[in-house]
Amino acid sequence: MNSTTLDSFNGLLTRLEAATVHLEKLSTSRATSITTSHTPSTSEVATDIKAESSGAPFADSAYYTLLSPLASTFLSSARDIGSPLVEQAELVVQLISQQARFIQVASKLKAPSASDLQKLLASQIQTMSQIADINSSNRGKPLSNDLFVVAEGINSFGWITIEKSPMAFISEMKDSAQFYLNRVLKDSKDSTSARPDAAKAFLAIIDALAQHVKLAHLTGLKWNISKPEISLDDALNILSQTDNTVSLDLETNSTHTFVSENSSSNTSAIPPPPPFIPPPSIDSAHQSAPQQSAVSQLFKEINQGVGISSSLKKVDKSTKPLETQNKPLAKRNSPTVAIKSNPISSKKPPKILLSGSKWLIENIDNDQVNIDITEINQVVYIYNCNSAVISITGKFNTLTMDKCLKSGLVFDSIVSGCDIINCKSVQIQAKHLVPLINVDKTDGAQIFLSSENVDSIEIFTAKSSEINVCYPKKDAQDDLDTVESFIPEQMITSFNNGSISTCIRQEF
Repeated sequence: MNSTTLDSFNGLLTRLEAATVHLEKLSTSRATSITTSHTPSTSEVATDIKAESSGAPFADSAYYTLLSPLASTFLSSARDIGSPLVEQAELVVQLISQQARFIQVASKLKAPSASDLQKLLASQIQTMSQIADINSSNRGKPLSNDLFVVAEGINSFGWITIEKSPMAFISEMKDSAQFYLNRVLKDSKDSTSARPDAAKAFLAIIDALAQHVKLAHLTGLKWNISKPEISLDDALNILSQTDNTVSLDLETNSTHTFVSENSSSNTSAIPPPPPFIPPPSIDSAHQSAPQQSAVSQLFKEINQGVGISSSLKKVDKSTKPLETQNKPLAKRNSPTVAIKSNPISSKKPPKILLSGSKWLIENIDNDQVNIDITEINQVVYIYNCNSAVISITGKFNTLTMDKCLKSGLVFDSIVSGCDIINCKSVQIQAKHLVPLINVDKTDGAQIFLSSENVDSIEIFTAKSSEINVCYPKKDAQDDLDTVESFIPEQMITSFNNGSISTCIRQEF
């Protein structure tokens, strides 16, 4: 081997050793980076949430940015009116802060059970109850309708418990608030009061809430089902430590605007930012290659033109199953009927309310209600009560009992009359006087009359069955000594000399 060849061989060995050292360094650095990287634990994620939640910014910034300036406007308008509307407005501000925090936590937590959800919502439920208590303790006072606007509309914040259709729930709660808003507008029509502005400002909050739910939670609150990052204990700890920490700065004007149904502004609502879409990974790029080749193969077959059917296999008619051959065409092509499941009807809350001169008693379930009538022109409307006992003291104008089941009604005196409609298995007792009782579309009613009312009452029945009347005997010393009679249900119609006549069949 000459000197030139030896020098070339030594140079090659030197370059090979340098390349080996370089590759070893790359391998070591990559292993170190893989070892140091790790998935954050639930405690680390919870710590990050607490750090993010300590100030005004929220993880769900769209919710807070949308509602906070409107809540600020409502609070400012309430301060122009005074107490107790101010206390309600401050609680609304607090509830928005709590719910924004809750949505942030839900985005990192898997969907909890019903009992655990109740624990997570404890602070919000307490705030909403305080708003309702302010309304209940100020009934009949000058700002009663204003307080009702907030007390009825605040229930829309319960959308977080509604699955599949929270928008319908929010709309229903807004309609309840709109009813009392119209009353506020009527009361303030001839004055320069700030009450209409405050009520409209609150309804603008509900409109903004509906807008956010429509954009971000159309089918219900979004939980982190696939990869939860925090535990239930962490979530409870976060909510307990961060509740009531955010206040609204009334001196700061937000640049975010929202057009509600009660606003005349032409500025469009700013939607929340679109979700982050990560770039495709190397693995997904490799997986998409067979799909692209399959698509290319499909188009290649289509481009064959006339010869595309040459690769199809012919099917012998004798190989077809007999069921397919003999099946009628109409039956073969009959569409499949999808069976729709009945939606679960939500139970409505009970209501006992004096609205003007009208008492509203609704949705009472297995309970007793006592009503004291103060004016003779008042009317009573009882609706959708089940296994309830309703006692009314005093003389009033009219009474209607609608769609009640297995319920009892006791009253003193009625000026005009009593209507029993669409009821089943009800009992009605008149302690003193009622000139007329009308029973319509009712199956099962027992009517108790007093001795002073027997000779002056008329009972009308239509499309009803099993109607019995209990009344005192003619010479009875006590109203407890009664006679029970049924109201006939069958009629006999006959023809006599070309004329028609109908009579009651009483013998059974």
